Amino acid sequence: QVKSALMLTAVQSQGGWIRGGENSRDHTENMLRAMGATIEIQDNGDVYVASSKLHSIDIHVPRDFSSAAFFIAAGLLLPNVCIRLNHIGLNPTRTGLLSVLWSMGANIKVLNERSEGGEPVGDLLVSSSVLEGVVVSENMVPTMIDEFPILALIATQANGTTKVTGAFDLRKKESDRIVYTCSLIQAFGGKIEEFEDGWSVNGPQRLSEGQIDPHKDHRVAMTAAIASCVTNGVVKVLRPEVVRSSFPTFWENLSMICSIEQIID
Repeated sequence: QVKSALMLTAVQSQGGWIRGGENSRDHTENMLRAMGATIEIQDNGDVYVASSKLHSIDIHVPRDFSSAAFFIAAGLLLPNVCIRLNHIGLNPTRTGLLSVLWSMGANIKVLNERSEGGEPVGDLLVSSSVLEGVVVSENMVPTMIDEFPILALIATQANGTTKVTGAFDLRKKESDRIVYTCSLIQAFGGKIEEFEDGWSVNGPQRLSEGQIDPHKDHRVAMTAAIASCVTNGVVKVLRPEVVRSSFPTFWENLSMICSIEQIID
């Protein structure tokens, strides 16, 4: 967000360099280029934005991949299902989870690939899958920083070990997401090993009913809801309203594929 603010300032002033953006997301660069801005990106992440006169464009805003991740998980974990998620943003700086899931053997197809305002977009067709554990490399972490809670849940149902390291920034999100991700898995009877910068899960595991307080973290709450797809018994999510910060229609959408009365009662 800071980099984007500086770029928007540069494009309407005298231009200039923005340094230190290595591994950051590039949505603003894509949008400004589509609107006629001159932008150069160095290998080290430094960005030069020239003073530019922009032209208007029409954009059909892509749907957020991080929000779609919960329904991708549901499609993989539920038996004998196929879920289509349309018009999902597929910017590679955001879709590290997709690459990890493919390496785990996930049956996910990308259909109707296209561009919206310089952003890659596509439809995802997700089917029930038999998954294998993987080691998530540290260089993948920035591209999936919001998806580690749902990955931990997926990992409990994969064969073998899934290990994450190099993700210390998870401790500085809406909650300490390493702590609360581990607490979430343990709340449903699962086993997970916590590291200073990640976690490790052996699977597959049989999860049981349980209750979770997401502590105002929307992604923990939504992960717990998807846990209802694989647990034996009732899942309870306290403070379900926390999902509104990123996905106001989450519960409505989830009700299309499973019963939510017992989850948020």
